[in-house]
Amino acid sequence: MNTLWMILTVMTVIALVISFFLKGKAMAARVREFLGTSKQRAVKFMSEFKRKTFHLVGLLVPGIYYFGLKFGFLTKFQACSIVAGFAGFSLTVDLLRLKSERFNKMFQESPAGKIMRKKELNDINGSTYYLIGSLLTMILFHPTIAIASLLFLDLGDLFAALVGISFGRVKVYKSKSLEGCLANFFICMAVGLTIFYHVHLYEYISLIGAITATLTELFLDQINDNLSIPIMSGIALTLAQWRLGVDIPFM
Repeated sequence: MNTLWMILTVMTVIALVISFFLKGKAMAARVREFLGTSKQRAVKFMSEFKRKTFHLVGLLVPGIYYFGLKFGFLTKFQACSIVAGFAGFSLTVDLLRLKSERFNKMFQESPAGKIMRKKELNDINGSTYYLIGSLLTMILFHPTIAIASLLFLDLGDLFAALVGISFGRVKVYKSKSLEGCLANFFICMAVGLTIFYHVHLYEYISLIGAITATLTELFLDQINDNLSIPIMSGIALTLAQWRLGVDIPFM
């Protein structure tokens, strides 16, 4: 499990470095050539890559939760309290931003504001939803299930978006592509197999979690995916544990 976190840390650092250089028409042309796609897709990929890379910072939540419990410097209550504090702060900033047009414009000029989606400019932003979703997931579920569910969101949603934008051809639901869905599924499956490898019938548990995360990301678009994916995945994994009659110890 420690190897997984090392890989994720290296991947995040590399992604942050790449995102720093993803700007300008010349880079868009290189991305277009590398992906073998249209100019519009290349520009959209660059924008989404920057946004998703920033959101990889969210790996700190399951990462600190895991190492805190593993090495005993955090309890579940303490970890939830920390996330609750950040969630409260982020929500307060959003409410102030929505109440004050001047503050909202100032925020939109910040690094965090520049990667917000257009629909978030006058609404609660994705980072706030992520923190709230993380908090609820950590409170409601066993730590191992909570960490897996959050990684389904962090990694599955990341690859679904980037693969869908770059190579998506076959549409399955609205703007979602088959290629993006498959990327989501296989990444979540890999995460599940890595986390639950020490659990009896771990293949079935991983499969149920991966399918749930993929279908939630695909169809449950009425609810922000930062809330829906980890919570629905957590419910599915908990039900799978109960139905299969297996014990899921901490990793």
